[in-house]
Amino acid sequence: MNQLKIHEMFTSIQGESTYAGLPCFFIRLAGCNLRCSYCDTLKAQTCDMAKEFTVDEVVSEAMQASPDLIEITGGEPMMQADAVCMLAERLLSLKRFRILMETNGSRDLSYLPDEVVRIVDYKTPSSGEAEKMFLPNFENLRPFDEVKFVLSDRGDYLFALEKIREFDLERQTNNILFSPAFGVIDIPALVAWMLEDKVKARLNLQFHFFQDDGILFSGAYFAAGTEFAAGLYQGRNTGRIGQWSAYADIGVLAHLDAGVLY
Repeated sequence: MNQLKIHEMFTSIQGESTYAGLPCFFIRLAGCNLRCSYCDTLKAQTCDMAKEFTVDEVVSEAMQASPDLIEITGGEPMMQADAVCMLAERLLSLKRFRILMETNGSRDLSYLPDEVVRIVDYKTPSSGEAEKMFLPNFENLRPFDEVKFVLSDRGDYLFALEKIREFDLERQTNNILFSPAFGVIDIPALVAWMLEDKVKARLNLQFHFFQDDGILFSGAYFAAGTEFAAGLYQGRNTGRIGQWSAYADIGVLAHLDAGVLY
């Protein structure tokens, strides 16, 4: 298959994972086999708004974009596994791009080229889809792959600890991500649990998209800072935007090292 059903393609700042803050070209495929309660890309669950592109057309779009970091996401990309693998191979053959694949964990990832970084969700009970994981995905991770748990409550947190032990994730990968469901879980409490249990995981605050002068900026919890982000993008800067900090008394704030926002 040389055709891809795509919901959207755009350039923004990577809003999560260990690559957060870096300029990134996103390829969001249409169609998903899961219906997670906390899904934040509902429009990509079906192919109703999708457009078809050939692999060559998508590669051309990626070449015209500035970032050398590309994320293939969805929806669930592996519902179009043959075309996605073809796309990844083509992009990698150019010797220019680092390719990330964000996936819901329910489909076999062994078909992907080895160079693709797999960012794999393990669905927690609050998602309603925890029983649909393809378990071999979590038995064959590489140190540079990432596993993400979206947490809505303490039950999800304890579930994540159980799966970390069950699949020996701390041995397999350096990148275990705890992503708090925005506006749902008490983040200072989550921080306290992680510190108490000495969890070898990264608190992964998911950025929210908002737009400033036509520049999409994944700007999680940011009340300002878009002007700086837009300048970074327009200047084709490959640097990483800022750092965030958690403040237990007022929730989570983000700040930029440059002093734009504190």
